[in-house]
Amino acid sequence: MARDLKDGFCKTRIQMIKFLDVLRSSKPTPTMKFKELYDIKIGIEQTTLGVMAEMDSMTQQKKHLENQVAALRTAKNSAAAFKDFSKELEHWVIEKTTRHNTLCGYPGCYSNCHLGCNLTLNLDPDNKNHFKHCFCMKGNDVCSVCNHSYTYHYHNHGKWVQEKRTSIDQAMQSRFNAAQGEAQKLEVLKSDAQRQLDQCKQKQEQLNKKLYDTIRSFEKQSNTRNYVGMLNSQIKLLKAWIQAKDGLHEAKEMVENMRQTLQNLENTLLVVKGVQASKTR
Repeated sequence: MARDLKDGFCKTRIQMIKFLDVLRSSKPTPTMKFKELYDIKIGIEQTTLGVMAEMDSMTQQKKHLENQVAALRTAKNSAAAFKDFSKELEHWVIEKTTRHNTLCGYPGCYSNCHLGCNLTLNLDPDNKNHFKHCFCMKGNDVCSVCNHSYTYHYHNHGKWVQEKRTSIDQAMQSRFNAAQGEAQKLEVLKSDAQRQLDQCKQKQEQLNKKLYDTIRSFEKQSNTRNYVGMLNSQIKLLKAWIQAKDGLHEAKEMVENMRQTLQNLENTLLVVKGVQASKTR
């Protein structure tokens, strides 16, 4: 036994010496670049998800304002009109976390399915089977928290947090209080409802541009392979949202904007793949 142990230690020593020689001769690996790309990718995905949530919020706000503009045309009583106009609107934002979490990516679902997930971090959009093993699945293909398929789930260093927004701002409140008589008060409500409706449409256009520019920004920081993966994952996300919102009257402009962004991203993907193919020839 002593002889065997001695032989084992001698062999280990020889292997350790060889390993040390390999380490000494190895060139430094730019691990900071990997970390930078990882952080950029996480940031872009968080921004994309935030923009999608903002677009969804704008759709709900726009629907509310359109209803109010129509109702105010026939309103006779400013007190009742003001009460109907005042509404808290749901809005979701991504809040950064130190650990990665399993979130649901189903359109309109803002579920934090497993905060502080113990699974190995997975950022591969094509490897959804990974999430079958998440605690929130309970061994099934459907999440026990949100009731959506594992295929919609993903990892992110962020969690969904709900914010409340009111349809009446301080400036509008002041103008309403200062107005004299029913006619003036109703006019304040009508003009502000139309103003906010116009701002909604403008904000939707800005969000559409931000969505495209955010995804494209990864191109300057990554190699072709990583960029193709990023484009594919965001294209899948857009297609899911378009499919879920298509046909809804209030989401018409949102869907049109998303389709425009989708078309731009698919064209970009074709160009990138073309360049990738030419380099391999």
